[in-house]
Amino acid sequence: MLRKCCVSPIAGSGLGVVATQSIAAGEQVLAEKPLFLLTAAQLSAAQEPEAQEALLRSALAQLEQPGDVEAFWELSDCRAADDSSKNPVGVFRTNAIATGTASASSRSGVYRLGARFNHSCKPNVNRCWIESLQMELFHATQDISAGEELCVYYVDPKGLFSQRQAVLREDFNFTCRCGTCSLPEAQGAASDRLRQEYQDLDERAPKVAAEDPDEAVDLILRVLEIIQEEFDGDPHMAQRAFNDGFQFAVLAGDLDLAQSFLQRAHEAKVLAEGDHAESRELLKLAENPGLHPLVQASSASKAPGKAQTRFCEDFENTCSYCGPDTSCDKSKADHERASVQTVSSASTAASLDLRSLD
Repeated sequence: MLRKCCVSPIAGSGLGVVATQSIAAGEQVLAEKPLFLLTAAQLSAAQEPEAQEALLRSALAQLEQPGDVEAFWELSDCRAADDSSKNPVGVFRTNAIATGTASASSRSGVYRLGARFNHSCKPNVNRCWIESLQMELFHATQDISAGEELCVYYVDPKGLFSQRQAVLREDFNFTCRCGTCSLPEAQGAASDRLRQEYQDLDERAPKVAAEDPDEAVDLILRVLEIIQEEFDGDPHMAQRAFNDGFQFAVLAGDLDLAQSFLQRAHEAKVLAEGDHAESRELLKLAENPGLHPLVQASSASKAPGKAQTRFCEDFENTCSYCGPDTSCDKSKADHERASVQTVSSASTAASLDLRSLD
């Protein structure tokens, strides 16, 4: 059930989700189980359109709750001229949400309410699959006023204007006219420059980490500045950057800085996803980073240097997660999805899964 919001007509966008009262950043607005889930293996095995349609009709035939089949057909098919020409494949492709894991066993699901959130290139809601709950959770990532539309993103928000528009037209058959896409030319160009810089830093940081982890930390600090400036401190994006910063700081031997990054990763994760089993497990790691496999595998330990100083000076009193004048060291602790594949104990060079993203 939607909380503090409802499905409502949106001018030029069909139906959407609108706040019925003020919603604070971090509040959960929806927790929903899918009507059904299909694995990537099932979808890839059904190559022909007829096989895809048969797969989806079989899934629909297995729905047992009253109204579930009708709820599926009430969702839009972005390629259909009208309701009478809807196709189950079109409805699925338009509305399915992936669980966020990249493997043959990953799944995509359809949600009767979750599918109603429209897209924005600067969203105010984060959605994520929580495996322990078998549910998709939706949380406000910033304060939302009554009457304001709640939006998620359908495409990579780091993309440039032309990249985002191309994907949205190809996959969802619409032209985005969100606030970011409607900026005047000069402001739109400035937005593109920041997003391009984000992409460049995101690609460069893990490449330099093994040779110069201090430089990688500096790059992540700049990424965090961009997230604050261009994305209003989006916590889903920030938790990923904080997590990267944690790993780079460990490689640099700066465990105090690593713990600061880890704490911020948790705060951002809770704001974006809420308090659940996975976030509590991450909290344990941030409270005691020595339990983390990367820390255990790394024998390097350096005294805090310029990166530690810069981190505290730049973010300690401005972080949107801790609030003004809140010390990093006094923040609640936790850690995001820092999964380590292999670590070379001699040189602290590591093969890391730095880019896990829902």
